[in-house]
Amino acid sequence: MANFLGQRTRVEFNGHDVSHLTGASIGGMGITMDTFQTLNDPFDHDIEIEDEATGSFDFVASDVAGADNKFKEIFNLVLGYQDLADSDGGTLANGDTGDSHLPTDINFDATEEVNYTAPRFLTVYRRISELGATKIELDAVEETCWIKFRAQGERIDTLFLAIKTETANQTFTVSIVTDSSGVPTDSLVSSVSATGTQTAANSTFSSANKWFSVGLPASWNDADRLTVGTDYWLKIIKQNASGSLFIPLADSNQDYSGFYFDSDHTIAGAASTYDGLKEAGHYIKFKQTEGLNVVVFDYIDQAETSGVKYTFNKVKLDSVTPSFANKQATRASVSWKCNDWSYDVI
Repeated sequence: MANFLGQRTRVEFNGHDVSHLTGASIGGMGITMDTFQTLNDPFDHDIEIEDEATGSFDFVASDVAGADNKFKEIFNLVLGYQDLADSDGGTLANGDTGDSHLPTDINFDATEEVNYTAPRFLTVYRRISELGATKIELDAVEETCWIKFRAQGERIDTLFLAIKTETANQTFTVSIVTDSSGVPTDSLVSSVSATGTQTAANSTFSSANKWFSVGLPASWNDADRLTVGTDYWLKIIKQNASGSLFIPLADSNQDYSGFYFDSDHTIAGAASTYDGLKEAGHYIKFKQTEGLNVVVFDYIDQAETSGVKYTFNKVKLDSVTPSFANKQATRASVSWKCNDWSYDVI
């Protein structure tokens, strides 16, 4: 919680609850008038009037790899994004057994963000080395598992799953379903189809846990589909009868833990033994169509049940000043402004 507008506040940054927030302020909210008229323009054309807000905030974030690393990774979006690379330094590919951070520079200006060209890095992934000994075995047709994730963008750019096979090539499909109070549903996200049949070659994936690159259908990328900060589930259905498809689970450094399993393709009767305790190894990179997003909840009372919610979309980051105080923590200060903001009573 931070002191904002004289009240207790909770701030979310791209869907994350910024619990380490140390300060927040809004420089101003109002109408900005820009004119591009010239002395040769007798009709006063090209006068632009827009709502604008400015502000700043800073927080301390963990420098630990895995789940505690979210905020540090978010800050790197200012200068670009982080992708995953194989341990050999190349980009992550089908059948890779290692991974590391691969920073990529992107010029984050307002034009690029509004024109939907800037990709975002999702912090939900599991290093192969962090996966535990537990594996879920899908060994019959239509056996299904659900893997929870939180959308950090509106369109999925890249999806990898950590898997292992046994005996034969494994075929399966992947779809996105909605969340209902922490439980997956059987309903596909609107207008989003399942993938085509995915084939994992036993000759490649039988020896160890490896990253499998999921081929994404056009329906996951051709329009705005997901809501930033909202929970969804990947639904994986085994298609072939022979052999087993193993989904490795993480023992530590989980981001959004949640895993369901059942012997058929419906959630009814599915086991939630691992929900809240385990998480499958997966990596998702998003494209985000609205730029950075900041939400400030200005609570009136200690119970945090009422107040005002300010939402800032298409946020343009003017500057970021990170410093590494030690190996455990990162302190950074961000200045930002936007011309798309609103507030709601909560």
